[in-house]
Amino acid sequence: ATLFHAGKVLKIFPSNSSIEVVIDGLSKPHGGMLYPNGYLVTSTGSGAVYCKGENELNIYDFSTLPSKPVALKNLEWLQFSNCLDDIVLSVDSNRHALVCV
Repeated sequence: ATLFHAGKVLKIFPSNSSIEVVIDGLSKPHGGMLYPNGYLVTSTGSGAVYCKGENELNIYDFSTLPSKPVALKNLEWLQFSNCLDDIVLSVDSNRHALVCV
């Protein structure tokens, strides 16, 4: 489950109704999901994608990419990300682009 206002991704265990915080400290997260090696979530407000494996966390920061309108200053809006094989594909609303990592 992705908690937008709390900035967290949770793993829910239906067998006993317990939860585990998988990733936290996010800004307006969207699309928390399982991916081949763990979890993937878009931190929409910070312009980053978090990929968390069993023993590692990779953060792909899109906020410094070119082509964002000057009027948006420090505002980011990375809408959604998904995996396609070994590629992370993200919708970057500020730059009107699909971005591959």
